[in-house]
Amino acid sequence: MASEHQIPILIIGGGIVGLSASLFLSQHGIQSLLVKRHSGTSVHPRARSVNARTMESFRGLGIDDLFEKPVSQ
Repeated sequence: MASEHQIPILIIGGGIVGLSASLFLSQHGIQSLLVKRHSGTSVHPRARSVNARTMESFRGLGIDDLFEKPVSQ
């Protein structure tokens, strides 16, 4: 018999929005479960740039430094 877990929020999609939502909820002590279609990362880029407001949000989460380094071409 499978065990049952009570998780208040289900996030579908592991892109920038889903991951950000998961981080913001976690920062506020809210449990969530993130599910995505593929288990690995994409070999193709998904974004060309990140705007200033998004960087402010990432700074608040403490992850802005992950976006400052250019990706190798």
